[in-house]
Amino acid sequence: MSLTDIAALIRRHVIATVIVLIISAIVGFDLHHTKPLYGDTVDLDLKTPSSQTTWSSSLVITADLVSRSMMSPQAAQLVRKAGGSSSYQVTLVNLYNMELPDYSVPYISVTATAGSQTAAQDTFGAVTRVLAQELKDWQAGKDIPPADQINLYTMAASGGAIPLSGSPTRTFAALLVLTIIALFVVLSFLDRKRALLEPQ
Repeated sequence: MSLTDIAALIRRHVIATVIVLIISAIVGFDLHHTKPLYGDTVDLDLKTPSSQTTWSSSLVITADLVSRSMMSPQAAQLVRKAGGSSSYQVTLVNLYNMELPDYSVPYISVTATAGSQTAAQDTFGAVTRVLAQELKDWQAGKDIPPADQINLYTMAASGGAIPLSGSPTRTFAALLVLTIIALFVVLSFLDRKRALLEPQ
């Protein structure tokens, strides 16, 4: 299809072209004025000094209990008191999918998300502090020897709150490509429909 054909196609369906461009402009405006989300995340490993190389079912059970406890309303209150102000998630890591769960490894994933870097970092710090205290409190009063007490070890971390959305340039480039595709799909459909309705 030549540029002349494209221009003729647009002229034949000016209203549809304008509608597609208006919708694209609205989406672009919304993207431009939407605040980016920031996220801070860490994967924590639960180990005792005597379990550096082997896993035990008790560690997995503890990881599950502590992660569930952190998502309770009581823990959320403690996080807010510790300086957290945004949403967070504490989960036992599932290395496979929901059909084939594997909870043999006691990893806990902690994620905090917010509309600003500061809020995400503050919430992340509050969650990790409360989590460490919850683990400590859970073991308190059980007469667990220091050699058998469970500790948290960082496996991987984001290194601070980072934007969760992609590059604005790539986002708007993708929007432009989608607009062009949508324009040609709509105009081609209308052109075919028009040809069918015209008397032979």
